[in-house]
Amino acid sequence: IIHVPSSVNEIVHILFQVTIFVSLILEKISSNAKIFFLSTFEEICIPSNVIEIPENFIELNKNIRKIKFDKNSQLRSICKNAFSMSSIESIEIPSSVQELCKETFCLCSSLENISLPHKLKRIGTRTFASCISLSELKIPNNVETIGDNAFNLCASLKIYRHGE
Repeated sequence: IIHVPSSVNEIVHILFQVTIFVSLILEKISSNAKIFFLSTFEEICIPSNVIEIPENFIELNKNIRKIKFDKNSQLRSICKNAFSMSSIESIEIPSSVQELCKETFCLCSSLENISLPHKLKRIGTRTFASCISLSELKIPNNVETIGDNAFNLCASLKIYRHGE
């Protein structure tokens, strides 16, 4: 396990490339794109003070299977391609999240389970496109906008609306 303290102001783009570790605990997240490209982490823990997961956060990483969020997460938004083309299998989005941006989980072929929060208001374009292992999704009644092709090529996906 690697613990990155909040005193670290920047993580260089290639720092975690081709590293052999299992778990990472971050105290804050910068906006550096693809900092986990080719790393061998299997799990990342997101601290409660993070309000946005940046673009391309773990895009293309085939080793990270789990993303965990602190119990009192303040996360509001998950940006474009944050988890796209990764090997995430299951994720519980914190209750504070209001927006899943464009292509957040696009081409996550291993994604089987996802729990969406009741405060979610927006699902972006192609957010779940080609998530071929996703078979069921409960969309909260608070969702006001679902972008074009949000569920494109999800042939076996059953979508339900639900309240709090």
